[in-house]
Amino acid sequence: MFKRQYSEIDSANSLNELISHDGVFFVICIYKTILGRIPDYDGLVFYLNRLQQGVEKIEIIRQVYFSKEARSRSASLPGLTTAIVKRRLSRFLPFIFPFRKEYSENFEKLSENKSWKAVVLNFTGDRANWGCQATSWELIKYIYEVFGSQVAMPLEVVPLFPRGQIDFELNQKYGVAVESVLAKLQPTDDEIRLLLDVADQRYAHYLDKIINSDVVFFQAEGTLTGSDMVHGWRLLLLPYIAKKIFGKIVISLNQTFFWKNTVVDDFVLNVFRSFDLVAVREVASLAYLRSIGFSNAYLIPDAAFLTRAVLAGDGLPSLDTNKRYFGVTGSAALQYFSIDTMLEIVENVKKRFGLTPLFICSAGMDLDLARQAQTRWGENVITVVPNVSYRAVAAIIQKCDFLLGGRYHMAILAATVRTPIVLLPSNTHKNEGLLALLNYPLLVRHIDDYAGIIEDVETVLKSPEVFKALLDDGVRNIFKWLEAGKELLRDTLKLSNVSESSCTELQFNKYIYSMIVDAYSFNYYKKIISKQAEGYSYPDTQDTIFPPSPPLFSIIFPLIVNLRRGVEAEASMILFRQAVEVYIEEVCKQFDTRWLVSICDTFAEFGEPVERRNAFMVSMLAIFEKVSQTYAYWRLGYPQSLAPATPLEHRKIPLWDGMDSFHLVHGDVTINMFRRLENLLSETPSIEKIYRRVRDGIKDGETILGVLNKQHKHVFETDYSWVLGDDYLTLRESGEIPLIKYQHFIENSK
Repeated sequence: MFKRQYSEIDSANSLNELISHDGVFFVICIYKTILGRIPDYDGLVFYLNRLQQGVEKIEIIRQVYFSKEARSRSASLPGLTTAIVKRRLSRFLPFIFPFRKEYSENFEKLSENKSWKAVVLNFTGDRANWGCQATSWELIKYIYEVFGSQVAMPLEVVPLFPRGQIDFELNQKYGVAVESVLAKLQPTDDEIRLLLDVADQRYAHYLDKIINSDVVFFQAEGTLTGSDMVHGWRLLLLPYIAKKIFGKIVISLNQTFFWKNTVVDDFVLNVFRSFDLVAVREVASLAYLRSIGFSNAYLIPDAAFLTRAVLAGDGLPSLDTNKRYFGVTGSAALQYFSIDTMLEIVENVKKRFGLTPLFICSAGMDLDLARQAQTRWGENVITVVPNVSYRAVAAIIQKCDFLLGGRYHMAILAATVRTPIVLLPSNTHKNEGLLALLNYPLLVRHIDDYAGIIEDVETVLKSPEVFKALLDDGVRNIFKWLEAGKELLRDTLKLSNVSESSCTELQFNKYIYSMIVDAYSFNYYKKIISKQAEGYSYPDTQDTIFPPSPPLFSIIFPLIVNLRRGVEAEASMILFRQAVEVYIEEVCKQFDTRWLVSICDTFAEFGEPVERRNAFMVSMLAIFEKVSQTYAYWRLGYPQSLAPATPLEHRKIPLWDGMDSFHLVHGDVTINMFRRLENLLSETPSIEKIYRRVRDGIKDGETILGVLNKQHKHVFETDYSWVLGDDYLTLRESGEIPLIKYQHFIENSK
């Protein structure tokens, strides 16, 4: 059906002809012109979504033109290559030549302006992994706590991009050259153009977020390892461009520093030295940086420590209050020590101490761990499903006697709720750094150290209150560092209220002296990183070009719960607005009307005055439809359909207190209502988009207004000009539709 319907669309003979098409016809014409075929369904939907998100047509053409399939056909189109080059130059030329200037005026701009724009690079809050969600969303909260109204909310984000064939090809063609440029203090203009060209090919319109920002927050998390270009030069490309070419203020934080080679490559250190601030999240990374001669680094603990446990949401495990549980997680390095070995340890703990394992797994090999546990022990294995929010995960961990595993962020969540930890290795030294940061008395145990693991479990179970108290002290100390980090950030941006920063202690604290780079552990993690690199693949699919759709329900629902319970109300509203507004297109796709109304109810209760008014009107539209349907189904004896079995004669009748019924042929009541509503909603673009999704759901569903629209034809329109159509000629001539209602449409058409 699809191919027959659009097969008549011809390929374009010029770029102008191609761009003249819109919507579906535009995408089909691209495919026929460049690829010589009709698009498959996934490709059509992908590029239509890109168009709806505001991506320029020339950018979409460029993506198809540089695809592997197009290159294999040697596709060409007159004027296309020139247009792509001109587009790049027009975007970047204003920034290339001022490159050698001093950018101190940026700091002055921040001080003068009431609100400035910020972007977070390598944002991972859109991933299914609970640790990624916790560290990224809590970082947004932390930034707001530091700068308040001085930073424009919501923040822009550039997600961590997936690994795909495009990365393999860029590395093959440009990798060595890019690393060489990143290692230079003063790149030439041609070298700058190279970086911009590569960044444009990989990040496309996301590069504009950096251009339009004042400050860039770069959070590498655990991504910086050097295992491949995704964990190497691609990760560092955007923050380097932001600083060296666009002259932005770049702050690097929320990260572990590790490099698989004994000698850290020059380009890595050069990029980090260019930043206005470098802060790592745990002690091992700080010690490592010092060991390689990078002394200008600070310690600001992971933002995930700010997580508040909230037990709410679907899919929560039902725990027996008469049983005792221990949490089990996997590890970023789980594939390099046997899952069978891990399950044997779990089974021995279970039998020896009479505890029930609770598998807390959301991503990667951790899910395999949970599945193999179910295969081994049956369906009665208790797991926490991946769509639970990270705040609920923290609350679930709080119910456990201890947490066993190698997941860094799960260990942080355990610490925040004072649940003791028996920690196994990750893929870098971050777990060692975390335990040192907490001043925790236990060590990271290797998976083959069975006796040591059992000994630690026994020690924790013998003195649980001691370990809870130790974690309480450790977390309180971490909060002091987080508070000092706020002053450090303000000081970096020249926004501090004190003449001298008191935050140098973040470089020199009592744990740094006892934390050294252990050669044995370092070599162990080098081997793990090298093995990981051997397993990387570079798939050539549409969903590897840009980041996948985020699991928004598990992000937004807990924030709604927080707000209604009065938990962290101000911070929760900031994150709620961030999630809804940044991902509004996905929100409208993923949420049904019931949850879109809940989002509007939240804005109506906790938003700004205009938001409250507009959101409540959208909620009211859906609620009135719901109430009307409730009455109609009850009054009519709960029929299969609200539509009459046979057409009924329409009569306009008086109702109550001077009101009369809506004319089902030419009435303008709903037209005026929707017109006025849409005029008001234009002040709140995100709520307006939710409204259109709710309106379309009512229009297309088995609803009161939907059924009336089948009779009236124009219930959901905002313009009465349809009465000029031939179908309404008799009504106009008879005067049933008075001239005053449509006269101005006639005058405007002249």
